[in-house]
Amino acid sequence: MTPKLYVCSSEGKKLRSDRDAVDLIGGARSAGAGTIAIPVERLDEDFFVLRTRVAGEFVQKFVTYGVRLAILGDVSRYENESKAFRDFVYEANRGRDLWFVASREELDQRLGRVAPWSGLYPTYGLPCTEACSLESIGGWRCSSLSQESSAPFSSACRPPSRPAART
Repeated sequence: MTPKLYVCSSEGKKLRSDRDAVDLIGGARSAGAGTIAIPVERLDEDFFVLRTRVAGEFVQKFVTYGVRLAILGDVSRYENESKAFRDFVYEANRGRDLWFVASREELDQRLGRVAPWSGLYPTYGLPCTEACSLESIGGWRCSSLSQESSAPFSSACRPPSRPAART
């Protein structure tokens, strides 16, 4: 079985503070996810400037609560601007707590390599929040939710259709 992934929308409030991190972690944990993927576009610019300490405080919450964080997208601009950030990305990608991945496919591959120790298993039918969607790698996908929806959870999650059993 594979772990669940909480994928944040690329649109929405910029994520910057440790409180933002805790809110994401709470949502992911309540849905049983062990990994959160945040698109680069959702992170405040200060996250990529290490001297601001935004990245350190933000990432530390994920480490403390035992939730893996994946930053999804192209960070080459920030790596080119800062050797310290380039080194940070390099070291993060060597570990298990924080990854910078260029694409969803790369994230899926990395998760496939570490899934057995995670202890998280997909469960069909869990709700998705409006801000993020929950996906089980290789399993079910959540349909996108309307921005106008005021419901805290959606029943948009469905397991993949399965072929009828032979009799």
